[in-house]
Amino acid sequence: MDFEFNDSFLCFHPSFLDKKCTLCNLPIIACGNGLITTPLSYIHPNLALTLEEVDRVRDDNLRHLLQSKKLHLVLDLDHTLIDSRLTKNVTLEEKQRLTCTKDVYNMLSCRYVKLRPGVREFIKQVSSMFDLSIYTMADKVYAQEVRGLLESKAGFPRLSWVIAKQDCTKYRQKRMDVVLSHERVVLIVDDTKNIWGDFCTENLVKINRYEFFPIKEQQEEEIDTELARVFGVLKMVHDKFYDVDFEVEDEVVFGTRDVR
Repeated sequence: MDFEFNDSFLCFHPSFLDKKCTLCNLPIIACGNGLITTPLSYIHPNLALTLEEVDRVRDDNLRHLLQSKKLHLVLDLDHTLIDSRLTKNVTLEEKQRLTCTKDVYNMLSCRYVKLRPGVREFIKQVSSMFDLSIYTMADKVYAQEVRGLLESKAGFPRLSWVIAKQDCTKYRQKRMDVVLSHERVVLIVDDTKNIWGDFCTENLVKINRYEFFPIKEQQEEEIDTELARVFGVLKMVHDKFYDVDFEVEDEVVFGTRDVR
């Protein structure tokens, strides 16, 4: 049933789908001059929210996080949780070695993906303290496939958002403007600091780069404790944020607690 407006209705045009207001159905050009919106194509290809609506959503998210005593963790993919290589770039000798290597998967018959050592335990541990999102400069289709692999093989949460390079608002740069949590409750794990520019450096926990490919001729058992090290940092920040005196009260919900 169509929504009927009366003369007293005043639409604030909070969000737009296919360039039409989701409340009053007016085209965006008719909703006022100087209207600034943020595209959220990872949620819907043609969705955009006003800056005011983004803040409102972040406030709701903040209440949810505080009530569940969680924070928001944004994770990179390549060289952070996995390493990968196109099958056409893997030699026959390397393919033979892969047959006896654990945690290597052939994705879509065109790419090998290697899970980083410790990724299962890391995901299990952080999932109890954080809402998880993926933010990668990889292509959206590839990112969704890797997320599906992490879901089935490593227990990654099924309903987590995946932000890919097509969803960025600035070319070749990750920014927090498309993340629907306030910066003060967001932690980032990424092997590349420069990709964030001058933004969110205080939110970033840098992880050492993981490289499995190309495969060494004498591949030894991997010793990589980076995810365990990073988890220790994340847990410390989480525990300090939610100390023993924490209570979810009105003055705390919009208080001064900050992961930075």
